[in-house]
Amino acid sequence: MIKDTYIKGVAAGGGGSICNTLPATSGATTIFTSGDDKDVGHGRGIDFFKLSQNNPYGNNLRFTGTTGTATIQANGIMLDWNHDNGNTVHGWSTTDVASGGVVSDIAACVALTIGGLSGWLLPNIKELETLINYGLSNKMDWSPLSITPLIVKSSTFDPDNSAKAFTITPSTGALGSENISFGSPRRYLPFRYITYAELGLTGADYPIVGAELMKTGQTTSYATDDDGDLEEGREVDFLTLPSNNPFGTTTRFTDELGGSTYTNDIIIDWSTYNGVEVVGWYNVFQIDGVWLPSLVAASAKSVATFTSGWRMPNINELYSVMNMEISPLLNYVPFNQNVNLNLHISTTRPGSTTQAYRISTGSGNVNGGTKTSSYGSRTLLCRNFTVTGTTLT
Repeated sequence: MIKDTYIKGVAAGGGGSICNTLPATSGATTIFTSGDDKDVGHGRGIDFFKLSQNNPYGNNLRFTGTTGTATIQANGIMLDWNHDNGNTVHGWSTTDVASGGVVSDIAACVALTIGGLSGWLLPNIKELETLINYGLSNKMDWSPLSITPLIVKSSTFDPDNSAKAFTITPSTGALGSENISFGSPRRYLPFRYITYAELGLTGADYPIVGAELMKTGQTTSYATDDDGDLEEGREVDFLTLPSNNPFGTTTRFTDELGGSTYTNDIIIDWSTYNGVEVVGWYNVFQIDGVWLPSLVAASAKSVATFTSGWRMPNINELYSVMNMEISPLLNYVPFNQNVNLNLHISTTRPGSTTQAYRISTGSGNVNGGTKTSSYGSRTLLCRNFTVTGTTLT
């Protein structure tokens, strides 16, 4: 099957290792207030388009064609070097296609041959979301992709209603779900893990410059080659690392002491560990409030011995802990948040800067909302912890 060859970082002809790393930057380029997404500036890469080190072609371009330059070749394939694992790299067709419904779209992708490569997929929602540039009004209209679809389909089914699947609306950045039978004018964008060997990158020990994307958590399959069938992404599963964390276990989530008691309600996500720092969460929803006061209150928070550095997460950080297999999406160990509510996000909606994004823990929908209205939203705080041996500061 497709997943045997390309998924889980085991790609034919490769020889790298899977790394854990911080979520990618959201693309936000404007500071609207102190402590917001761009002001805090957390995430992997210099910005949305530039890597923090060179890709295998010797430049720091995140997106390239199959010859390693900013020019997309006649095959129409774009590579995303922010998501590689030393064996494979995310590959995208730059031509979006009219949807015939999710099941039809999945089959059409699998049947495609692009640039001599077969076995294309309909991306899951977290793969698709990596192409959303939250610094732009139309979030997929950037070079070299440059597409302006109304709605884009994914292979991730809604765990609340298997007659629906998740989509993205690039003009607003909204993530939601809709009936799987809905077709055109919706579009889909074929996706594939492309091996280094298929690119002719052989005979050298190329550094890993990005990170394979995390699994969505969806394990139930509703159609052949959908998200739950393929389970694409990094880690053994949503909760298990492929190698030990600094405390000597493969547990993705621990408390700050490497255990599972969570006395201080602090949850460390070792899938984000980059060898220096790791993202952790304070698993207590902060009081209902509007966006700006909530942002300010987050930066003033003190938890146990960690008296500073807390913040409202950006959209990529918060989305990374949403488990798409269950509803509510945070109702899993160790979060155990069996509530349906909106959570604040520090990312402002470009094109409508009086709004900021928020996510529903019940539906997984991401939408913009007026900053001066609370919508009953809470805040789940996060923080970067410096790791020295087994000591976190």
